[in-house]
Amino acid sequence: MHCQVQSRQCIEDVIRFAAAEKLFLMADEVYQDNVYADGCKFHSFKRVLFEMGLEYSEKVELASFHSTSKCYMGECGFRGGYMEVVNLDPEVKVQLTKLVSVRLCPPVPGQALLDVVVNPPQPDEPSYDTFIKVYIVPLTVSFVHSKK
Repeated sequence: MHCQVQSRQCIEDVIRFAAAEKLFLMADEVYQDNVYADGCKFHSFKRVLFEMGLEYSEKVELASFHSTSKCYMGECGFRGGYMEVVNLDPEVKVQLTKLVSVRLCPPVPGQALLDVVVNPPQPDEPSYDTFIKVYIVPLTVSFVHSKK
């Protein structure tokens, strides 16, 4: 499987276009930790949006998606993910809140794994060394295999 990693310039162009046309951006960023190609780097739509200045960061609506099943842990059996929304129209937010409230009971293991993804152990915490071993080794193996 070959995936595309958007350059920063491409993302800026998309953001400019969305701003000019008043489009809602949806950024599928679930593979952000799985970029191995030489010369490729993941760029967060939100970060680029905010680095482009107030002209864009205060008006472009953006939803960014991430998932535990596709992130660096690659835990396909765990269902957990999140959507971060920026500059959402208040009326749309009301409807979105209703929609996500329908499913208020996601699986507990997926929630726990998602917490580790968004808030990994810090160097002064007891589980940090284990986390680094579990995180770095699979990434290194994946990177090496991607070069074959």
